[in-house]
Amino acid sequence: PALAHANTISVTAVDVGPDLKHAHAYVMPLGGKDADKVVEGLNRAAGYFRSQVAPELELRYTPKISFRIDNSFD
Repeated sequence: PALAHANTISVTAVDVGPDLKHAHAYVMPLGGKDADKVVEGLNRAAGYFRSQVAPELELRYTPKISFRIDNSFD
């Protein structure tokens, strides 16, 4: 539900660990509105996003994605 009300979410950066098993995606909803709720929703749906990314990558393991608020705009 938190993602249904988010108009636009920008992914500003992605840090991938050296073993390629973990990735942190830094996001910010348009205007910064309800950022905490949006990040919670993205983290709940992380498994879905991982399953969508997996076929596009030529890796043995698909990175586990976690979402964080990008505070660089502050």
